[in-house]
Amino acid sequence: MGRKKNYDRDAVLDKAMNLFWRKGYEGAHLQELVDVTGLNRFSLYKEFGGKEGLYEEAANRYLAGIQALGAILSREPLGLANVSDYLQALIHHDFPYGCFMVNALTQQEVLNERIQAQVRDFVIHSEKALLKNLEAAQRNGEIRPGADVGALAKALVVFDMGMVTYSLMRPNAQERTRVWAIQRELLNGLRAC
Repeated sequence: MGRKKNYDRDAVLDKAMNLFWRKGYEGAHLQELVDVTGLNRFSLYKEFGGKEGLYEEAANRYLAGIQALGAILSREPLGLANVSDYLQALIHHDFPYGCFMVNALTQQEVLNERIQAQVRDFVIHSEKALLKNLEAAQRNGEIRPGADVGALAKALVVFDMGMVTYSLMRPNAQERTRVWAIQRELLNGLRAC
């Protein structure tokens, strides 16, 4: 019979996620992970398969935590209101260390292929969700017929990544509101006459 775990797995993942989020995969050394999680090396390897496995589960935990943001783009009916609500929520959401997944894009050379694929899938999923809403908005007459909604979806992903990175500057509420006002104007410029 195995020994009972003397730790809370969710608490360990939260602590590891925060360390990886702040320092990245390469910057979070194994001894720091041991220190911050309270696990010994044997338990860390037994439970998570080592640093890579712990990083992968920490990334999944992060994604679960921001699921509410992405869910905005799944609301029915699809359209420009979802895009607008998503961008507004994104601008006002606190990303104290940027976005875990966007940060991971800068570390691809040290991440295994499975984690790299997870990061790419995250970005692709975001773009597809935006595109579905933009296409619906175009079909519904909310966006002028000639607008390139595919390029717009890509541009909004770039904005998304830029905004979560801008969060590292700790913008105050007034700065975030100003950014949102410009973004809203850009979206309104797409509306059909």
